[in-house]
Amino acid sequence: MIKANVLILGSIILATILGIFGQGISYFMNENIAKIYPIYYLTGLTMISVFLYLVTPVLTYISIKKQKNEKDKFGVYPLAICAIGLPTSLWSLFVFSYVVGLMKNQQKFPQNKQIHINLLLERSKIVEKVW
Repeated sequence: MIKANVLILGSIILATILGIFGQGISYFMNENIAKIYPIYYLTGLTMISVFLYLVTPVLTYISIKKQKNEKDKFGVYPLAICAIGLPTSLWSLFVFSYVVGLMKNQQKFPQNKQIHINLLLERSKIVEKVW
């Protein structure tokens, strides 16, 4: 019974941490583990978070079926999964879609960045000539 509770609560806590802090974790992993785009890390973390929230009700059902968990606690776990999991998953998907949109915007208009840099360089040359 204790193992089943630890497994269920552990998956809820891990999914919540990955869902809320996924963007920060992905940038941390980009800086300290491998220098790949953080969007790849964020994709993996978001998928793991949502997957853990989807697997937790199945784990709860199996633990109750095998009599490892008391039936009176069955009402607490779905409530926790819905109350915590749904907003966290929505937040995680929102952050993921925001980052994907930023990445597509940068890939779509890379020349705008270069034009802006060129304008800044030209303005700095004009200022140097004046001084």
